[in-house]
Amino acid sequence: MADDINNKTLATLLVIAIIVSIGGTLISLNRLSKFGGVTGFATSGTAKVNLTVTSSSGITVTQAIDFGSGYANNSYNCTMESNLSSGARPTTTCQGDWASFISDSTKRYIIVQDTGNTNGNLTINASAVATTWIDTVSTAWSQAWYAALNPTANDGCADAYQTTTWTTLTTGVPTSLCVNATGTAFTYGTNSILWVAAKVNVPFDATPGEKQTQVGIYFSG
Repeated sequence: MADDINNKTLATLLVIAIIVSIGGTLISLNRLSKFGGVTGFATSGTAKVNLTVTSSSGITVTQAIDFGSGYANNSYNCTMESNLSSGARPTTTCQGDWASFISDSTKRYIIVQDTGNTNGNLTINASAVATTWIDTVSTAWSQAWYAALNPTANDGCADAYQTTTWTTLTTGVPTSLCVNATGTAFTYGTNSILWVAAKVNVPFDATPGEKQTQVGIYFSG
């Protein structure tokens, strides 16, 4: 009889243990379901977009300054500035087109623009000196001029770096237009423009005919 009781007791305890085990398993599964699945895998990542910006240096030079046709009165020289920096020309010395300024104000300058993405310096020279292309006693000058026509257009060169005094054009080593010690005077950007004026002195006995010279403007970074 005692053996029967012990067997029944063991069976009862086994059933209770199974029930407790199943209950614990169900409770654990219920708690795990609240964590939203397996957490051993990444749910985000990173990547790269890559490019390389290369440097580009370049300028455009547009327009030609044309003083028109004229002559200097006997025994006088006619001095003309394309930007009218000295005001009106006296008719006692200049005749024809030379007696008046260039009517189209946009044609009084050579326009230089930085078309690249680097800063640099600007220099200038000519293919011939004035004593060759005008006359033996003539002079020609250039000037980087802060144009009253459009003051904002010279944003490419700070005032401190502009050559705003008349400089004789030569055929040798180019002279300064927009220069600083670090080689960054002429800056690139939307308004990176420099207006260059010209000045010539023509004697009364200059040989008749068309006179011209090529002006070279150089960018160096």
